[in-house]
Amino acid sequence: MRLGLRVGPHSDIALRAGALLQPQRSAPLSVNYHSRITFDGDAIGNDNAGNCWEADTLRRAQLRMAWAWGSSWKPTTALALELYAQITGFDVTTGQPDIGTLPAEGQAWVAANGVNVGLQDPDAELPVSLNHTREDLLSWATDEFCGIGLEFDLPLAWQDVVAKGGTVLDVPAAGVSSPGGQPGSWGRHQVGSGRYDPQRRYIISWGLELTVTPAAMTAYCVGASAAMARSWLETTGKTPLGLSWDDATAALRGAAS
Repeated sequence: MRLGLRVGPHSDIALRAGALLQPQRSAPLSVNYHSRITFDGDAIGNDNAGNCWEADTLRRAQLRMAWAWGSSWKPTTALALELYAQITGFDVTTGQPDIGTLPAEGQAWVAANGVNVGLQDPDAELPVSLNHTREDLLSWATDEFCGIGLEFDLPLAWQDVVAKGGTVLDVPAAGVSSPGGQPGSWGRHQVGSGRYDPQRRYIISWGLELTVTPAAMTAYCVGASAAMARSWLETTGKTPLGLSWDDATAALRGAAS
């Protein structure tokens, strides 16, 4: 399995959107947007290329399509690698340069171009930066946006867990200071999460549903974001920024000028 997230800040528009975010209610005790998609182990390219950011972006789009439209659409490897190429300059034929994605460059590209989800036009998205240390905010945003993206400094011990078919990601028994438990000893990775309950958070990576314990979230999660998608907002009526799509777009883009 490959990773591929580069260390860097979120885009200016994501940070501005995050600053505007005002949750209007408490998060539900549990949310499960994963129930309408199938986990078939299809890594959509992230088994051979460092396109984890793009894979997560498309997987969360898949969740929104399933819940907002009742659609069975799913992303393909070709689509995920094409998005990786458009954002980073990756060459699908040669497999180079395979340098991974900076959060800011991925967010800025998608904000400008949208995401191809099989509709007549790309689905417009605005990125929203989230405080990854606030579990209440992450849970609310999971429900409100139909999933969030999480950035992890993965410990090397998790590589062995995944390779052996394990599904529970926790702080290893030897602790975070051990060689296998050190944050980032495997690398940095972007995953999606559209499900949680009081005991754990579920993530999507490499076409698998894995669970992350609260201790592991504290030890290894280093960033979080969401995507305010036009199709989701207009179909469900959820307006996380308290604004219509057009007003939110004008406010965020106008602040940049």
